[in-house]
Amino acid sequence: MDSTPAESWGTATKRVLGRSSGQPLAELVNQLATVERLIDVLHWLVGLHGGEVHVRANPTTSSTGSDLTVALDPAWHFEVSDVARMGDGNNKLAKDLASLRTVRELWPGARTFLAVSPEWSDWLARRPALVWVKHGFAPISPADAHVEVGPAHTGVFEVRPQSLTPPNGLVP
Repeated sequence: MDSTPAESWGTATKRVLGRSSGQPLAELVNQLATVERLIDVLHWLVGLHGGEVHVRANPTTSSTGSDLTVALDPAWHFEVSDVARMGDGNNKLAKDLASLRTVRELWPGARTFLAVSPEWSDWLARRPALVWVKHGFAPISPADAHVEVGPAHTGVFEVRPQSLTPPNGLVP
């Protein structure tokens, strides 16, 4: 851990704590890891949009709406998570997709994204089409456009309603 850069301390520590107990500290580290993913996304957005981006962030487990909303036309909504292993034992994908589906219902033109750990990025790309379709989204495949951003190597996937065709890449 001594060689871990400060900007990725939470994500690195979470992976070490995942092998031990220590519930209160583990919850704090989970929150820090999610915030690091959020910061990766913010840096990416600032670079994409020329330096100034207006956002609303609410990355708590009890929040309603998306973890991050970016004031663009149309608005961009992100669900941000740091799942530290391949798999979905706590049904996180269904929860995130339900949140993004609600965003789509309230704001039909909005763009919706998942911002996730490298472990989950790989896992998501291999989910069967049915997983996405049953939640109202077009399937994501390994060939779909996604980017890896920031020191924590956050994977950003755009998730689209079934009726929309995939864009050529993640560009405004």
